Amino acid sequence: MKRCARVLSLILAGSLLVAAFLTGCVPNNTTQGTQKPTTKPTTQTTTTPPVITKYNEAPMLAAQVTAGKLPALEDRLPETPKIANEFPNAMMATEIGEYGGVLRTCTDDIGWDPDLLLFQIEPLINTPGLLGEEFVANIVEKYEVNADSTVFSFTLRKGLKWSDGVPVTTKDVDFAWNDFILNTELTPSVPNWLRVGSVASGEPPVLKIVDDYTFTMTYPQSNGGFLLALAIQGWRNYDPLIKPRHYLEQFHVTYAKADELAKKISEANKETWVQLFKSKDTTAGAAQALVGMPVLTPWMMVEFTDDVIYYERNPYYFKIDQAGNQLPYIDKLESWRVQSADIMQIKIIAGEVDYANEITSLSNLQLYKENEKNGYKTYMNISANTPADICIMQPYLDLEWRKVALNVKFRQALAYSIDYQEIIDSIFLGFGEIPDELNACAEYNVAKANQLLDEIGLDKKDASGFRLRPDGVRMDMYIDNGGSFPEHMLVSELLVEYWQAIGLFTALNSINPDLMYERLEKQDIQVMLTIGSWPLWFQPWWNGSSLWARQFQFFYNTSGTTGEEGPQIITDYFKLLSSVNQVPAEKAVSEVIPAIKKMHRENLFTIVTVSDIPKPIIVNAKIGNYTEDCLSSAIQFTAEQWYYKK
Repeated sequence: MKRCARVLSLILAGSLLVAAFLTGCVPNNTTQGTQKPTTKPTTQTTTTPPVITKYNEAPMLAAQVTAGKLPALEDRLPETPKIANEFPNAMMATEIGEYGGVLRTCTDDIGWDPDLLLFQIEPLINTPGLLGEEFVANIVEKYEVNADSTVFSFTLRKGLKWSDGVPVTTKDVDFAWNDFILNTELTPSVPNWLRVGSVASGEPPVLKIVDDYTFTMTYPQSNGGFLLALAIQGWRNYDPLIKPRHYLEQFHVTYAKADELAKKISEANKETWVQLFKSKDTTAGAAQALVGMPVLTPWMMVEFTDDVIYYERNPYYFKIDQAGNQLPYIDKLESWRVQSADIMQIKIIAGEVDYANEITSLSNLQLYKENEKNGYKTYMNISANTPADICIMQPYLDLEWRKVALNVKFRQALAYSIDYQEIIDSIFLGFGEIPDELNACAEYNVAKANQLLDEIGLDKKDASGFRLRPDGVRMDMYIDNGGSFPEHMLVSELLVEYWQAIGLFTALNSINPDLMYERLEKQDIQVMLTIGSWPLWFQPWWNGSSLWARQFQFFYNTSGTTGEEGPQIITDYFKLLSSVNQVPAEKAVSEVIPAIKKMHRENLFTIVTVSDIPKPIIVNAKIGNYTEDCLSSAIQFTAEQWYYKK
């Protein structure tokens, strides 16, 4: 504990010295000029839809209408605009905001800004608060599901338009399905999430275009989890099932003229039309191809440079607030690229970032709080993650080592040797809880750990006092760390101490992330740490099985065409996981998820070390419609309702 505390103190001290030097010489260039919408500020409610007789728009768009550059607002909105409801009313009663301002984020990746990703997700249907408890129409105006969850009917909003003003119709759905998903050059096989149960052996649906606005998707058997897959799994956007046909046809071999397509392929430095199409068909991240791409998101990319990516409000955005004001409130976004994670932290504490979520660290909490004078506020939302889950890699290539790792008593011994409260106090600053719900051995009991190791045949030791496997070889525990998360390194250092104390030779490997991924594919990692997403039970990565049981999961997901068959207990676990996507969400929440947690708790497929960790989120102090009373990921889905207070 003392050593980790010293490491943490050094991190904080170094950051404070850098910040003290740079904060004084970096100006605060925030540009938050704001203007009120026509309606006076009130508090929204979501219980009864309001009667809206007049729509209002941002001044920057009104000016374009006056100049003849845009149609009137009534001609840009759908006949029935969506009244924003990203949160249940009990979670946050949003205010009517004020138009204007620029929101700045920061990233060290030229083509990726994780803090903007969730701002720009607009699924066909959504689940307020990311709770998975209810599903409401979003891109679509309405949807219907038959009694046995085999037929799903969707109706698009009449008058819905792409950001370039072209109407959205079922022609865009037909194009996405038949010319992309069923085109084997672009999509070799229908993605699992579209199949019954979200597994490779499940049948895909049959699409039927009913009219210009209605389409159905029919499954041969019940697929109750389909709404969940559409609404939130994998941070899914609208674009798997709705694509701007009028724009993407020029890059598709079926529709483009051969000579024109060949020219585009050459100009883009691509080798095939498939490469060209995929480079142009994107709504994710911050890819340069988004410039000019028609979108349905609150903001659209207008300029891409090496240093900054610029976004402006989508003039055809389909959402309004309770008073009839077209969203978003904030006019523009700027994603600034810097050279390193350290510089990102410097920009945060200097007040040069208006929103930071994914790039913050709990270890920097003191640093953030001490610099709030620079115009931001530090919120502490509960993280959607369990931040340091231990993966004992059960398909490891050494079969004798694997035999030991597959024994649940071995994993129990490892779990009993851990001082969970020390991890919470020394690494997570006293925040978090011991994860009893997910870890049946979340008790610091070294004697019990030693007893279990002796029971499973690890009772013999070498001359140095380290335990030997039944085959006489030392039972090594190498923890690989790719360096992406500072907390993982600190937890790993403690694990070395804990496991050495029960006679297991343990060492920490700091390796390049690319090499780590390569070794993962070769089943050449014994132990690694990951971030679990247990609160986000509907996400495909939430339980870590793609890591600790990677090859076993490949085998299960592909019906044996790839990977390696795992033990029956792991196959049973995969079946239980798959059932999340086979039953309606309410049954998944009430029955399946508790069963999964119970099975995980008893078998320790991963060793969860801490839960309920708050996530420091940096937000410009003037921003309204922000709350701590939700998961850290959920708040990002409400960005179109954020506004700058005067």
